[in-house]
Amino acid sequence: HFQDETIQPQQLVNLKNKKKENYLCVLNLLDSTVVQLSSDTLQVSLPDKWPGDFVLGVNRKPYSIEAQWKMPIKEDVYRVQISTGEKILIKKGVEYNGKLSPNGKYYTYFNPSERQHYAVDLQKKEEWCLTCSAKNGLWDEFENGLPMLSGPEEIYGFDSSQQKFYFSNRFDLWEYNFSTRKLEAITKNWGEQNNTILKLNKWSQDSVFVYLSDSYISGFHQTTKKASVFRYDQSSNNGLFQLWTADEKIVSVERNKQANSILFRTSTLEKYPEITLVNNDFKNPKTISITNPQQAEYQWAKVDLVEWEVGKRKVQGLLYKPEDYNPSQKYPLIVYYYELLSENLHQHQAPRPSASTINPLEYAASGYLVLIPDIYYEPGYPAKSAYTHIMSGTDHIIKKYSVDEKRMGLQGQSWGGYQTLQMITMTNRYKAAMAGAPVGNMFSAYGGIRWGTGLNRQFQYECTQSRIGKTIWEAPELYVENSPLFHLPKVTTPLLIMHNDKDGAVPWYQGIEIYTAMRRLQKPCWMLNYNDDDHNLTKAPNRVDLAIRMRQFFDHYLLGLPAPQWMKTGIPAIEKGKITGYATED
Repeated sequence: HFQDETIQPQQLVNLKNKKKENYLCVLNLLDSTVVQLSSDTLQVSLPDKWPGDFVLGVNRKPYSIEAQWKMPIKEDVYRVQISTGEKILIKKGVEYNGKLSPNGKYYTYFNPSERQHYAVDLQKKEEWCLTCSAKNGLWDEFENGLPMLSGPEEIYGFDSSQQKFYFSNRFDLWEYNFSTRKLEAITKNWGEQNNTILKLNKWSQDSVFVYLSDSYISGFHQTTKKASVFRYDQSSNNGLFQLWTADEKIVSVERNKQANSILFRTSTLEKYPEITLVNNDFKNPKTISITNPQQAEYQWAKVDLVEWEVGKRKVQGLLYKPEDYNPSQKYPLIVYYYELLSENLHQHQAPRPSASTINPLEYAASGYLVLIPDIYYEPGYPAKSAYTHIMSGTDHIIKKYSVDEKRMGLQGQSWGGYQTLQMITMTNRYKAAMAGAPVGNMFSAYGGIRWGTGLNRQFQYECTQSRIGKTIWEAPELYVENSPLFHLPKVTTPLLIMHNDKDGAVPWYQGIEIYTAMRRLQKPCWMLNYNDDDHNLTKAPNRVDLAIRMRQFFDHYLLGLPAPQWMKTGIPAIEKGKITGYATED
């Protein structure tokens, strides 16, 4: 029915839970009375160790139909009294919900239109802006060209007095005091001044309240990717006491119940994140695991953080190269991309079968250069945005490193797969391209289903990742411009596609549309369909197979190795499951 609150595929995905649906109730042990808190329309959750008599309830029902294409999803917010079940409407149409103080006095939320935090005093029935007094607060998230109203940075909650409220802007930690109505950057804008993103981390994750003395602060430098750990120190000039810093990635930090020792794990590309025991001051480190000693026996890789300009913006990327890289030797180059990935500079890589993408360590250790550029998008023009960043990044690497320009390839999965298809319609610079689970036709994809969730895909084009920002009727020209299918006659690059028939994110007919069009145009194209597997491969044999075929595909076009049989003649259905076609005539 056109007025169904959620479409049938979404209902079917949720059917199992719907059959077990129940409502949160409270049993009073003194008089055996039962109070029902939630209902068909009101969702109520009760956090563990909740100390107050009031919790939040939300009703999304009035907005359920528009939620199929509009983000963020609105909701009506209620204060629910646990002991009596009394419900009081706080605010209608909230787009980014916040926190309710356990005593039920204060409620906070984020207004994305104004990009500010607000509060409501439920006793005085008064509402006001918490952050409007700050200059250049940057309270909302950086959404990288998404055509939607962005949400807040981290919201941490109230302290035990329920008078102080903690949250982040893009760089620093902030406190709002309800008693004095004073807003203060408790890290004194140090994060913004030092281009470092600071986040508050509770030692006791299940704690309802924020205790600054029982928390640590992590830091991430946006330019260098250096990580840091701080303790809050009110007496210092910047509110911070540095415990640790290094050109590494923090993998995990865990403290024991006695609060006298910490398990600390960090990594780099070469360094596996072993477990290190430190004291509360991050001193006296002792490594208590040796997980990967065999790594020393193998050719590994190195990674450089690279930077260039796109217009007036400085753009970063990662360049993986062989451990024994020799500038006097020309190397083939593969460009892999998604959105913003340079923050993975210090992520440990290990060789493993592929779920959908090339492994930069494997390819770099095998004689390739691998570039992973950051991509910033302009709403309505995702194809042009990707093209500009990938091409300029390639130009920069050619200037700085020893690249054979006649041996360059492209690879991406999902959103990256879409960008691969677009790239080969816009340039013939690259000799081979692999696209995993790509959208090829934004018109047919717009009305498609994400089968994993049952959601209609309209929201993706109007508000989120596909970044068109309009319907197909409002801007059909943008859907044509950003749909590779309509530009395939320009393609000269050999293309390998993977799209699987149980893909829960991108309907696999998108891959079929591209394959059949390339076939009709008689352009070299292969399509891999791993039966009963998902968007990213879940079955180990399939992952091994994909890793082999991708390497054979790129090794043939970029290293000049013989083509395997599956690339020469394909595998007939009658031979499916019997032969791999890996072999070459040699």
